Amino acid sequence: MSYRKSDAVAPEELRDKITEYADFLEKRLYPELKLAVERREETEFEISEYEQLRLSLTELMDVDRPQEPLESVVDLGQGAAYCRAIVPVDQTKTVFVDIGIGFHAELSLSEAIEFIDKRVEFLTKTRLQQRLDKAKAVADDVKAAMAILDEIQKETGDR
Repeated sequence: MSYRKSDAVAPEELRDKITEYADFLEKRLYPELKLAVERREETEFEISEYEQLRLSLTELMDVDRPQEPLESVVDLGQGAAYCRAIVPVDQTKTVFVDIGIGFHAELSLSEAIEFIDKRVEFLTKTRLQQRLDKAKAVADDVKAAMAILDEIQKETGDR
């Protein structure tokens, strides 16, 4: 975006544009980028928790494993409080799995693993990809706004 001499813009107008773009970056794009990155990280964390649960359930189903009690962390309510729990092996026939939007379902170990596989596939292929795309789009907008701001500042310096 370079100006020809015939396109002369008053220095006052350029300063106003610089302020406008700087405000847009600070008040709109940077917070939007931060939110997009946080949402992406939340989805990555959710995927990692499901994968850890799959690993634990697979170990429980292993008939060759020692018959030791299962140690786990239990959510006591809406993610506000957790406690450690020791579950006797004979009580690990079913588990409650977070199936989304605040609902939990009691599933057999094999059903839980099957659900987890489908949930991880959905999260990875759909939600994570959407959030990666959103974060990239916002980052591209930030770069474009910064380039415009730099160009305007160069014009101000050339005068």
